[in-house]
Amino acid sequence: MGELSIPIFHITKEVETKKFLDSLESYFLKLNEDKRFKLDLILNELISNLKKNSDVAKIQIDFSSSHVQIFSENISDSISEMFLSSDVEFFHDYCLKHGGGFGIYLMRNIADEFEYFHENGINKFNIKIKHE
Repeated sequence: MGELSIPIFHITKEVETKKFLDSLESYFLKLNEDKRFKLDLILNELISNLKKNSDVAKIQIDFSSSHVQIFSENISDSISEMFLSSDVEFFHDYCLKHGGGFGIYLMRNIADEFEYFHENGINKFNIKIKHE
């Protein structure tokens, strides 16, 4: 698979997640089943969180021969450090009992690389799924 960058998508509360993901189907087909599953889960969680916490967000997806990379930005309050934990104990003790934080936990743990930072009122995600 060569380098391919999908144009930046602007996600609003009105965007239907299924239609958005269906529009990417031809790109997904180039991935093996495991990577498609991971990418689908990550995009579903990311879009769900973006729609809940921001009026508009940007997502860019880059496909290369070695990985799929997702860049996302949205204007919102920063995510609490406790939700950025990849600790299984936190997941069981907080997320399952109180709700909230599951999407971030899921993305962190199924992505090969997960970066988050908050700068000037903007949440920024950089998520990578490697092909191998």
